[in-house]
Amino acid sequence: MPVSPATDFYSEPGIDQKNQPEIGTQRTLQDQFGRPIAGGLARLAAFAIDCLILDVASSIALYLLIGSNFSFNPDTGKVVLHNTYPASFWLAFCLIVVANIAYFTFMNGSPKGQTLGKMVMRISVRDVRTGASIGQAMALLRIVLMGVFFVAYLVPLVLDFVWLFFEPMRRTWHDLASRSIVVRV
Repeated sequence: MPVSPATDFYSEPGIDQKNQPEIGTQRTLQDQFGRPIAGGLARLAAFAIDCLILDVASSIALYLLIGSNFSFNPDTGKVVLHNTYPASFWLAFCLIVVANIAYFTFMNGSPKGQTLGKMVMRISVRDVRTGASIGQAMALLRIVLMGVFFVAYLVPLVLDFVWLFFEPMRRTWHDLASRSIVVRV
């Protein structure tokens, strides 16, 4: 019996191949327990809500840890950092990173498998084989891998931008690759 492309796509353990939609239908994808699989927009919205919550909490933490050493200069339009030690900033940064990892680990690894954003969007992280919570270890692996993928994207992007300070014609890697240059008009 020939295998259709749809069957190949749903061949991962834990995905019920019999309950999947035929190609071209509008039926919702379901796991083997009959629960609808969350869509990309719902996942993205949940992550955006979590980031907003964590950004507010991080801003408050930075203010409390570093103090009100920031001021806005209306003449230059720049924010100025006054009399602070770089070590205190990096300590605060590390604490915030650890707090973010802990938030996603404990919330996604909880029995409900939901962060605050996932609660709002009514989605949950579940084990694909058992339908139960993924647990703390898998939740930690999940957020660490997400961080690695973020850094793998961000580091080249930053290096691409920084390159223009070392290139005589102020071109980035993507300018060089596309044989382009950015000019004032």
